[in-house]
Amino acid sequence: MYRLLRPRNFRVPVSAPFQTTRSIKSMKLRPTLPSRPKLSHEETDRLSTGNISDFDIYNELPMPANTVEVVLHNGFRLTSGVRVITDDPVNKPLALMLLGTEAFEIDLSEPGAVTGLDRGFVSISEKILGVLEVVHPKPELLVVGLGKKSRLLTPDTRKIITSLGIQIELSTTEIAANNYDILAVERPGQIGALLFPPNV
Repeated sequence: MYRLLRPRNFRVPVSAPFQTTRSIKSMKLRPTLPSRPKLSHEETDRLSTGNISDFDIYNELPMPANTVEVVLHNGFRLTSGVRVITDDPVNKPLALMLLGTEAFEIDLSEPGAVTGLDRGFVSISEKILGVLEVVHPKPELLVVGLGKKSRLLTPDTRKIITSLGIQIELSTTEIAANNYDILAVERPGQIGALLFPPNV
């Protein structure tokens, strides 16, 4: 079940009960590692200037069609220039759903669409989540942002989403938007987002 891992050059010292044993200093426990290649003078100068763009690991990856450029105090602005603004969060909240290359504005003010925002256990109706049943390909992960407060999804809502084979990542809206942007670059076409307005 377990296997003890040791360096290749390591030997267990064998000694008789009354013989003197070797000191720990004389035992070579680790193999010598090759030294790191030296940097040229130009590389050293470039790294010492501290240009952060040299360390951008996403620089060469293509940007997804939909990313949240800015989370506003009352909505979102996408990189495509589209804005989803919720001026009246009590009577007419608007959510944003990002799936593949499409962005959907969802009206949460319909009766029974969303309940439990005040209690912290949020239930989302099947009517709103119905788009996840028809979209193809389905996202592997749905990043859900439930407003400015930490809230949870009810077990029924979680069951609707997970029964479609979609995993859930749950957080506040601002954190969810940041996570979506990063994950959409790393795994294009495999991530979706459902973002409630940040002023809810």
